[in-house]
Amino acid sequence: MSTVVLLSWAMALQHHTNRHDIVFGQVLANRNLDVDGIDQMLGCTVSEVPCRVKFDTEMSIVERLQQLQANRTSIQGHCMINSDDHATWSHVPAMQFDTDLAFHRSHDLAMDDNVKINGGCNDTYPAAVYAIEVAVTPTTSGVAIRAAYDRSR
Repeated sequence: MSTVVLLSWAMALQHHTNRHDIVFGQVLANRNLDVDGIDQMLGCTVSEVPCRVKFDTEMSIVERLQQLQANRTSIQGHCMINSDDHATWSHVPAMQFDTDLAFHRSHDLAMDDNVKINGGCNDTYPAAVYAIEVAVTPTTSGVAIRAAYDRSR
């Protein structure tokens, strides 16, 4: 399901920016890394990696989903690399995106609708770093989407 949401977000960004090369931040939990005892580790193992989708070729939705899934799988091995190191090695400044997408396993909202969207800046989910931050949580019958944006950008 997360690949479908990622592609949907990429398509929305492509539509609104009219760009064919879309990059946004994706938050990874990293609890499935090949590290002894990581499932027992206290503290944060979260990292953020760029998610890139190119719309410069004709592809079906299924092909795009497969390509995105393959890209996500290949980036897993690099998810704990510091963003400054990414910038040094790639000769591109770090954080070349201003939107961020995160998936949550559980939620504190009782939602049974297929999709609920809560948008805007508020005290419960404020945008901190990016112009737009989106949090997606599975529900029993769909997904809950919380979004925040920085009005100053």
